Amino acid sequence: MDQTFSRETRLLFRVALAIFTVTVAIGIFNGFHFIQLSRAVILTHVHAGTLGWITLVATGAALWLYSEGGDRLRSHARRVAISMAVAVPLYIAAFLSGNLLARAIFGVPVLLLILGVAIFLWRGRNAGLSVPRLGVLLAFVTLIVGSTLGVLVQIELAANNTFLPNGAIGGHASAQVGGYLVLFALSAIEWRLRGTDDYGWAGRIQVLLLFIGGLLLAVGVLLNIQPLLGSFIPLDLVALGIFLARLGPIIIRARWTEAGGSRLYAIAAPWAVVNIVLTIWFLVLFIGAKGDFSRINTGILTAADHAIFLGVMTNMAFGLMHDFVADRPQIWPWAENVIFWVLNIALAGFVVSLISQAQWAEKLFTPFQGAAILVGIVAFSLRLRTTPDSLTGDRHLRFVPPAAMP
Repeated sequence: MDQTFSRETRLLFRVALAIFTVTVAIGIFNGFHFIQLSRAVILTHVHAGTLGWITLVATGAALWLYSEGGDRLRSHARRVAISMAVAVPLYIAAFLSGNLLARAIFGVPVLLLILGVAIFLWRGRNAGLSVPRLGVLLAFVTLIVGSTLGVLVQIELAANNTFLPNGAIGGHASAQVGGYLVLFALSAIEWRLRGTDDYGWAGRIQVLLLFIGGLLLAVGVLLNIQPLLGSFIPLDLVALGIFLARLGPIIIRARWTEAGGSRLYAIAAPWAVVNIVLTIWFLVLFIGAKGDFSRINTGILTAADHAIFLGVMTNMAFGLMHDFVADRPQIWPWAENVIFWVLNIALAGFVVSLISQAQWAEKLFTPFQGAAILVGIVAFSLRLRTTPDSLTGDRHLRFVPPAAMP
């Protein structure tokens, strides 16, 4: 598969890794409960993870996935990549400052750039809207919905004037996590495990169910319409069943003991199941409690968030980076085993500790998670610093699905 926009993808991956160190550092402090972190720091942690880490990686991966759109999109891709690499860190810095006006101002260009990514994907549809490409396109559409709500919330706070429904923040978070992240993750996993040639009806139904389910969840939380919250559950369960039926055999055959992208994508799939199950569990409790959070174990929702942020998206992101730098020498040959085993074992313990509200266990597993991620950040940052000697221009990567490997 031609990688026409390699420079842009590489830039976004490198900036994402740098910002991820902020997320990890704050997460370690928060997990140890050394001090009570301010709301500004917590919001920085969240947005450095969702925008600085996940969305920059997602944008780089989207450019890669749609690279067959051709050179006519080169200037569009370059402008989006460079602008995102500047605008996203500034928006995250605005959250750290705690300045409401700065958050409102710097959120607008990020929203416009996300719209620019979606327009790029639409312009590149001549490459063929296979199941993975359709899923990534609709994921960015969902991201626009969630980000629009997020920016409007920032404007509302800066203006000190309430004009949004009471569920605006929840609608924003639901669109991002229950819609955008799940849809992008499953589409990207399918791309890397099966390629881009599937145009089958089952995969398209899966993508549309996830897209509709994410939007219904966001609207249901935004406007406090409980029937919409309930409709999310069967849609996502059916979509998940279709996904597992289509990719289950490939996931099972992944090279679990060998360093590489295959097992990182494969382990992300069960974490996606964990996220959806925990989200549904929380929604059932939320509906039963009639929206009274004091009657609900909110650790379930926090556990679901970590399952998607770390279990799904971080495994997948490191898998994408492994594939992207596969033709470059390993800096630390042992690093990928540390990333895979330590991160996922520690995360499993951390998720259980959140659900059970065992704070001592959170403190136990936090440093292992953090250390594994930091190893990944350094290892992949070093490999992304150099361009292979054999390539003087753009990269050309040939995708070989795991099923075809010897």
